Amino acid sequence: SPNSNSTVLVTPNTLKGSKTKAVVIPLTQSRGIVIESQRSVGYNYKFPESSNGALVYVVEMKEIAHGGGMPWGYGMYVQRPTSRPARINQNGLALGDATLKQGESMVIEGVKITVVEAGDFGDVIKLG
Repeated sequence: SPNSNSTVLVTPNTLKGSKTKAVVIPLTQSRGIVIESQRSVGYNYKFPESSNGALVYVVEMKEIAHGGGMPWGYGMYVQRPTSRPARINQNGLALGDATLKQGESMVIEGVKITVVEAGDFGDVIKLG
């Protein structure tokens, strides 16, 4: 729930296993915040280590048509920490500097997301 306080371990999304790979926070029936742990491990072993962290993005399932409530009408918008310079390409990847690092936080539509611990195991995310 966007109104509750909780802490969750999100394991890297490229590792095999049945642990939590993503957190979805519903905002409306068709819109939500998704948090994944990006790491240079598993299938992404060549992923730049400087891009490791918690990737936060907003998904809109209802209005994907061009101009439908999200920038460019893609239905998904990666959230970047406001402290980062506005460069599109970083670390050889589009939005390669968008991940939250340990100790960083952001607020999206009233939901505060903080990375309280991070490592090869993934990210410990505090919500609220």
